[in-house]
Amino acid sequence: MFFSYERNWKEHRFWKVLAESGIFRLDEQIDDKNERTGLRKKKLFEVNYDSPFQIYLDVFCSMPSSATGKWSGVVGLQRLFGTEAFEEITRSEKQRVESLVMRNVAPNGLILAFQRDAYLQTKLENSPDYGIARKQAMEGSTQARCQFDNRIKLYCMAPTRLMYKNNAALQKLQKEHEHI
Repeated sequence: MFFSYERNWKEHRFWKVLAESGIFRLDEQIDDKNERTGLRKKKLFEVNYDSPFQIYLDVFCSMPSSATGKWSGVVGLQRLFGTEAFEEITRSEKQRVESLVMRNVAPNGLILAFQRDAYLQTKLENSPDYGIARKQAMEGSTQARCQFDNRIKLYCMAPTRLMYKNNAALQKLQKEHEHI
């Protein structure tokens, strides 16, 4: 499960920030990390969680990578496969993500992209570049739209390693969009 753990098997900050912002909360307090991860997955799949939203989580690059080290994240995958092969992988992943968005995101829905490539590969061509969009999202506003359906808002969030910077922006988004 993505966002399971960080270094030293510490639970990933992603879940704490989502809970504190009101986006997603797992009410049960479970000490066993594997049991908590399993329960979180189960509740997400069953849409049985405390949130004003129906949440769909996915990764842009579906190949697993470690959270840390030389081969971690998207950069590690790019280093592993090389530029040409990685561009082909990106095209394939973009088609997969487009299919998921079209099946699972309502026209009045929104997408939160927590990674640069995820934002760049899903934004409408005339949407702001990554740096501008990330700054706007951190302030709780955006002009970005999804290229697969331009009615879907696209928010460019800080990378997961900087998740705590997202908390205020997520709280603002939660308040603005809980009526959807």
